[in-house]
Amino acid sequence: NRIKSKFLYYLMLNIDLSIWASKSSLPSMKKSIVEIYKIPLPPLEVQQAVVAEIEGYQKIIDGARQVVENYKPQIKIDPAWPLVELGEVCEIYNGSTPSRTNSSYWENGSIPWFTVKDVRDQGRIINDTKQFITQKALDETSLKLLPANTVLICCTASVGEYALAKIPLTSNQQFNGLVVNQKYNEKLLPAFLFHLARDFKKQLLRLGGTTAFKFISVKDLKTIKTPPPPLDVQQAIVDKIENEETLVNANKQLIEIYEKKIEEKIAED
Repeated sequence: NRIKSKFLYYLMLNIDLSIWASKSSLPSMKKSIVEIYKIPLPPLEVQQAVVAEIEGYQKIIDGARQVVENYKPQIKIDPAWPLVELGEVCEIYNGSTPSRTNSSYWENGSIPWFTVKDVRDQGRIINDTKQFITQKALDETSLKLLPANTVLICCTASVGEYALAKIPLTSNQQFNGLVVNQKYNEKLLPAFLFHLARDFKKQLLRLGGTTAFKFISVKDLKTIKTPPPPLDVQQAIVDKIENEETLVNANKQLIEIYEKKIEEKIAED
């Protein structure tokens, strides 16, 4: 009659008992240590108010998380749109990794070098990279500096992973750079190609065959077909998806804000 179980639960979220745990390979903590740990115990009505406030925050988090987890941008393909192969609309460049044993390729590098870790860290719109190479590496290896608005597509290991470079960069050998060629420069928006790229994975896996380790060559990548509609239709689709993604990102921010509010409320009490 003196403590609400939910109040105790939220208190425990903010308690770190691990500092008293044994340092063995399988850490454990004696029951006697847990028993003597002191917690604040306000009146029941205060506990209830705290729980109600936190649960209100949690409802906002849960609703925002539903939006984030269930949003999947869609491009409805019109059968009237002509199909063209990537090799017809793009120049395709494979990346590589300069020798790690040659320090002159890496030390004080200033040229962005992209890997899948950059997608993991910052999402699919690439404005920076974790690693950089030198001009010497660019001059002496097969690497090519890809222009801004290159679509990056993974053709081995994490097959189908994709991103859009907003800066000039190079990449490792897992990624191929799709650069819209001069013939289609006024017919295909890189941003539209980027949004189409989310649906390339099935075709890439098919091209990779049945082996456990998938690898799709540039030659095979060129055969993937894509349907570029008129430029104004492409722009309208891109605008629609980007507006939706703005709302999704706002929900991500809500989650961060209200998770922080819960942490602060628990620490306060």
